[in-house]
Amino acid sequence: MIARIDLHPSLLAAASPPRIEDWRLAVHALVEDAEPADEAALSLFVDVDPGGLLLVWLRAGAAIARTSTPDHDLARHLEEYGSICQRLASLDEDSGGQRLEALDMAKKLAHDDAARTLRALCEPVELDHAVWRRLFTLVFALRVDTTALQRAHRRHGG
Repeated sequence: MIARIDLHPSLLAAASPPRIEDWRLAVHALVEDAEPADEAALSLFVDVDPGGLLLVWLRAGAAIARTSTPDHDLARHLEEYGSICQRLASLDEDSGGQRLEALDMAKKLAHDDAARTLRALCEPVELDHAVWRRLFTLVFALRVDTTALQRAHRRHGG
């Protein structure tokens, strides 16, 4: 469980208010069930790394791991997930239910696959799969401007 997430000020300074709000929602989804006073709980500091993100994992204020998540390691996941979100966003209300269900299932599978890759990149940090999925949501929002995809990204719980 992650009790706290801090984004580097340079990320916030370069972002529009709607993007910052998207990030705030993704962070909230990750920490909402955490007990901040729990000494065993993890904290995460997210910084920009050349070509990706740097995740600094902390426990009781001390760094326990540093993880570089290069965009090239996540590129396939970022592209696939973004493409599915774009297709979902482009569906109109009259689109067939089967197409919506197929895209929604594809989005969930892509999200799961991305979470597994992120977990492998972040070894030895141990979190449950649902947390890795939510962390990929944050990484996706940080690397891709999700404000245009918001309808599909939020409406369909992938």
